[in-house]
Amino acid sequence: MIQIHFVDSIPKADAIEEGHLYISLKYNMTSHRCASGCGQLVPLPLSPADWSLTYNGDTVSLSPSIGNGVLACHSHYFIRDSHIIWASDMSASQARQQQAADAELLKRHIEERAENQYKMSFFKRVLAWLRGIIERR
Repeated sequence: MIQIHFVDSIPKADAIEEGHLYISLKYNMTSHRCASGCGQLVPLPLSPADWSLTYNGDTVSLSPSIGNGVLACHSHYFIRDSHIIWASDMSASQARQQQAADAELLKRHIEERAENQYKMSFFKRVLAWLRGIIERR
């Protein structure tokens, strides 16, 4: 079982321990060492176009899967209820295809967000800005 740490900011790489998942909600980021044991750092951004995190008060799940096809280990796994669930290894080609699809999804997300921001009236933008400040406190 992965140990969960909610942190203000992600620790430096040399402080990230194997078998631990560090979660910074402030920066919408998680980080852990690859579950294969290869030791590689695996940072995962949290956003509608990247990974989503579910916390039930005890365990966490990340979605979608974590594919490390560009690493030597080619690991591919899910984190469900704070456990590693192994999936089939990813080839470098599969990883590149997924990265391209992910990049396109992120681009669309950013464009949609910018378009929605532009459509807001000035008053709504001011209210959204104020809510953002309040929620970060």
